[in-house]
Amino acid sequence: MSLADLIAGHDQDALIASSSKGVVIRAGKDVAAGKVRLAARDETSATLDADQQTATLSAAKLSDARCSCPATGLCRHIIASVLYLRASGGTPPQLVVWSHQHIASHQDIAAFAGADWPRAVSLAAEGGSVTGQSGRTVSLAATGEVASFFCLLSH
Repeated sequence: MSLADLIAGHDQDALIASSSKGVVIRAGKDVAAGKVRLAARDETSATLDADQQTATLSAAKLSDARCSCPATGLCRHIIASVLYLRASGGTPPQLVVWSHQHIASHQDIAAFAGADWPRAVSLAAEGGSVTGQSGRTVSLAATGEVASFFCLLSH
């Protein structure tokens, strides 16, 4: 099994069953806040920096994942790493330059922003850079501000 297969097989429900709903929610907030970064990846493993901890995932099984934090089992750093890899496809996100011209309508901004609508309107008017695929992290060159938008589906 490849790491991609392992990640694909662990959706939100599987992660909740492996840890807890609270851990998955907290891990999702870490991803949304930009606290997770891919350090290295190959076909069978990945190392990620997650909120100042190092999580290492193995393609063999999720329970083989290790983290530098003192928690036992599947901690929020490991779960955040899986969520990050699911959202990004596991590769470093491409950098795309954007401006307000790329946002065609009020509905486009609302769909992109979700609950953070007022800030998204402000960001759309200023321009900056966007990274990510499923989740979005917007960095503004002029102010250095960063805003992340990440969707965790709940059933």
